[in-house]
Amino acid sequence: MRDSLLLHNESNLLIPKAPSHEEKWRLCNILLYATLSGLCDLQFFGLSLVTTQTTQLYGASLDLSFCYSSAFLISPVIFTIPAGIFISNKSIKLTLALATGITLLGSWLKVLINTSFYFALLGQLIVAIAYPFF
Repeated sequence: MRDSLLLHNESNLLIPKAPSHEEKWRLCNILLYATLSGLCDLQFFGLSLVTTQTTQLYGASLDLSFCYSSAFLISPVIFTIPAGIFISNKSIKLTLALATGITLLGSWLKVLINTSFYFALLGQLIVAIAYPFF
């Protein structure tokens, strides 16, 4: 394995090979995956850090605020196995594209929080469903 990454020249010195086109794309895919996963992870915090202020500002009950913050804790338990099956049967690019689209939909719903707290709760649940697919 180690020799496949190195070239031998006339003086028997080991020179590193230039990465192939496929290896460059693999690195890009890993960086894209890490970025998308990190952005989805940031949505975990949302309003959970300011639960009491959320209940006062939006008139939501404390139970709804706890549902909002615990969506990310419950979602991996429920959706990890279906996500693994989906990733095994489909391509990782398709999985990332769908998970990103679902995350964007949930994020846009959370923007409507001034209309009703239920939009934020629904958006958080949708983002939490997409979370195991990252």
